[in-house]
Parts: sequence; C-alpha cells; structure tokens
Amino acid sequence: MDWNPIKRKHFETFSKYSELRKTGSESDDLLSNHSDSPSHKSEESAHSTDNYHYVKKIVKYSAHHPSQNPSMSLKNQKKVALKGSKLSSKPKTNVQKSVFNPSKPLKKPKREKLPKSDPEKNEIISKILQRWWYALEDWPPTNFNYLAALKKSKLTLIPSDQTFSTKKFSKEVKIFPGYPGVYFNPSGIQDLRPQDTCPSYDNLNKKSLKELKEILAKAFKNQILQLKSQNPVDTELIFDLQNELNSIKTNI
Repeated sequence: MDWNPIKRKHFETFSKYSELRKTGSESDDLLSNHSDSPSHKSEESAHSTDNYHYVKKIVKYSAHHPSQNPSMSLKNQKKVALKGSKLSSKPKTNVQKSVFNPSKPLKKPKREKLPKSDPEKNEIISKILQRWWYALEDWPPTNFNYLAALKKSKLTLIPSDQTFSTKKFSKEVKIFPGYPGVYFNPSGIQDLRPQDTCPSYDNLNKKSLKELKEILAKAFKNQILQLKSQNPVDTELIFDLQNELNSIKTNI
C-alpha cells in the first residue's frame, strides 16, 4: 500500500513520540512539525491534538492489519497475525453454558414397580367401602382422646370466635364443624383422626382374602336387615343383595 506523504510523516512523528514517552523525554514539541518559527509553531499547535488522534488511529489500524504497516518486518507481521488469530479463536468466558443439551436424548425417569394387585380382592374391597358402616366399627371413634393428639402434635385449640395470633397462627387450630378430629388454621387442615383404623383401601388391602369375604358377607346381611325394616321395602334391591350374599358364602 502506498502511503500518503503526510500520513507517513504523521506516523513517523507518533513513533518518535512513543519512543520518547518510554524514556521520559518531553513529547509535546514532537506533535508539531518541529518548526523554529514561533508563528508557524502557534499555527500547528492548534492541530497537534488532531494530529495525535489521527496518528493514533493509523497505528491502531496497523496493529490489526500488520501487512499495511511498512515499518514492521515480515517476520513480525507473521507473529502479530498469528497472535490475532489465536485471540479471535478463544471462546468468550462470560457466555453461560447451557444446561440442556438437545443433542443428547433425555433419560426416562425410573418408575417404581407397584405390587401386583388381585382383581378379586380389589372387587371385594370396593364393595366393602360402599357399605363399610354395616360391618366395621364406627369411625372416627367417639371415645378417641383428641386432646392428647393435639398435645402430641404441639397444637393449641382455641375457640371458634377467637382470632388467630399473628406469630403463632401455625400452632393454633379451631374445630372443623361436622368433622370430629379435624381442625384447621391459616396453614391448612389438620387431620388428627386415627389413620390405622380408617376404613380405607390401604388398611383393607392388608387383610387376607378370606377375612375380606367375611366382612363383606356381614355387610350384606346387616344391609338387608335394615332395608327390610324400612317402609316401603325395596324388594328388588334386597333380591340383588341376597344373591351377592349367597355367592360370597359359597366362596368363603
């Protein structure tokens, strides 16, 4: 590239200025054209700052494009070009790495193996739950000590017309109307009924098939007796329940 004589002169001036800055020498005079006449020096001093920035841009361009720098040897030009390629190839450190990698397939979560269920047992449990109050004890029990259960759960029972305190509202409860043993507070429902005797699928599934059949037969028998005591009598329902009872008794 053929340099303009003015640009070349500015570049040489800046090179000398840089060398004098390293040695601690004065450099303000070098920004001018080194003229001895005061008038010429005053005219050029107005453009000294512009020349400085102009030469600085030239040097910056030459650093990024070493082949356009005539004062640099071919060996140094290759070193600068190689160094620039290495810097440009480095990845950015401030870029966050993505956690999700779409190239890798997602692993399916392992499912817990459920125990094999007995269809006959499940059918009997379903029929018991439809009429459990004819065969099992009352639940929740009327003689259960709920005050001891409240104390064990570190809960305080307060009257229904009293407001919850702002600091201990999670430890204060009120009675849930119509459900003995069930309490509530701003945190949610607190069920203190005995779960081990609850007529639920889990508790009934722990019993043997023979025991479940005996419970179901008892439930059918008591349900039929209650239906016969009502007026009018539902003969069709009694007939169906009697057939169910007879089939259960033959299989016990």
